[in-house]
Amino acid sequence: MKTYIRLLCLVALCGCASPPPRLPGQTLVNNAPALRRDALRAVSTYEMALSPYQGALPVIDTQIVEAPGRIGIERATDKVDTMWVERWVIKRDGTNFAYRVMFDARGSQGTDITVGFDKPEFMKGPTKIYDLK
Repeated sequence: MKTYIRLLCLVALCGCASPPPRLPGQTLVNNAPALRRDALRAVSTYEMALSPYQGALPVIDTQIVEAPGRIGIERATDKVDTMWVERWVIKRDGTNFAYRVMFDARGSQGTDITVGFDKPEFMKGPTKIYDLK
């Protein structure tokens, strides 16, 4: 019985999910593993509704389209107050698709993530993006 419990504990520990890999480009979620995981899940869910796929979501670039105007933090609760928009480019069947990913951390303990298509014109030429270095 003791061996069974140890084995069960080992399986539970090994089964814990590791943080998702860092994304290419300039996304602001790379330093927040839980937010990165949630954003990847949101984009993956949207993508699966359009085109079922197998395996990891191939994010090939991320860009900040609307930078956060300000980042307010309430010290007592560590509640963040900000909003920003990113463009995530994924590759599906050899073709790039752009998604608009909106992050809203205003008025809650978490961050609302909304996913939608980006403008089709984006894939045709240059656009204004923010370079945060």
